[in-house]
Amino acid sequence: NYLEKHRRLAQLKSATLARKMVDRRAQLESLSLEPSTIVSKGEGVAFALRNATDYFSAIDRRNVSQRVLNLYYGTMSFAFAEMLASPGGPQTLSELEATTKKGHGLYTHDGLDDRFESLAIGALVSGFFPSWVKSMTANSLVAAKRKPDGLDALKALPVESWLTMEQLFSRIPEVADLFEDIFEGKPSWVTPAYDQESNGRHHRATTTYALLIDESGRMTMDDIAAFPGAIREIIQVSSRSSASHFRVAIDHPESSIWWDALQLHHSPFKRHALMLPLFGTINEYRATCLVLLYALSILVRYRPSLWRQIQEGELDHFRSLIETFLSAVERILPEQFLEKITGQSISVHQPGSFFS
Repeated sequence: NYLEKHRRLAQLKSATLARKMVDRRAQLESLSLEPSTIVSKGEGVAFALRNATDYFSAIDRRNVSQRVLNLYYGTMSFAFAEMLASPGGPQTLSELEATTKKGHGLYTHDGLDDRFESLAIGALVSGFFPSWVKSMTANSLVAAKRKPDGLDALKALPVESWLTMEQLFSRIPEVADLFEDIFEGKPSWVTPAYDQESNGRHHRATTTYALLIDESGRMTMDDIAAFPGAIREIIQVSSRSSASHFRVAIDHPESSIWWDALQLHHSPFKRHALMLPLFGTINEYRATCLVLLYALSILVRYRPSLWRQIQEGELDHFRSLIETFLSAVERILPEQFLEKITGQSISVHQPGSFFS
């Protein structure tokens, strides 16, 4: 249950218990680690989790600025623990700390104008973020060698190597209602559902028809075609609501369950969602959250004029959006990281902060 998962995370702050977890994961993956490596990895996991829980637990919800910074650095600490817990990952915490000396692996740029929604966030080939991504996926990150100097340099980069603040928020299903109220753009996620009418009674189907539901009603079939997975035969069908429904065929020859062919995001706020990848290859929700937290932390530290307008000025509608996002981070990310760190599936459906 919920409290059990909270206790499990607290237990891994013990270096001894973290070492046992690392050893267990290595055995399950049929990998042999030296005793000294198990010790160093376990110690690193424990130390990183202590930092992460300190950041997440010490949040003053009245102070949005401090909340942003705490959640950003807490998420980085969780990512450190994730990488160290992997049997094939770094052996020591100092190895990971060395990657941050090359920077965080992300950058911001004013974009087309000085508006909040136009702020551009891009990935770099060196630093912490690309190192973390490399541990998640075998696909190459679409990234720049260095931060672009001006707008022309930004536009010359591969389109998948950077996103605007609006595009980042479009990848957070938990803020869907606010996104539609604030932005005119399209969301970057859909809700998959079984299409009972289109599927026959096959004993062992390798292709299943599903509905991909766009709650905003703003997407087209071309937008649906951009989503990852073995999706084909895209047709828009009628809907009894303002949402757009797209019937698709999903191939799943290696699984009897169709949704196993899709990399879905699950949360207590949204049952499941299929999202567009980040920087060309990343389908991990926690990575999207870290990039968004990074961008917000830059505003907090280096753009006080814009940030104060968001906090108590004419842009205060963005404050509501940001606070809703931060609440989702507090609730969802610790659970997701605990799954990745332990290598075990975890399901918690109680709302509220993981540390409340």
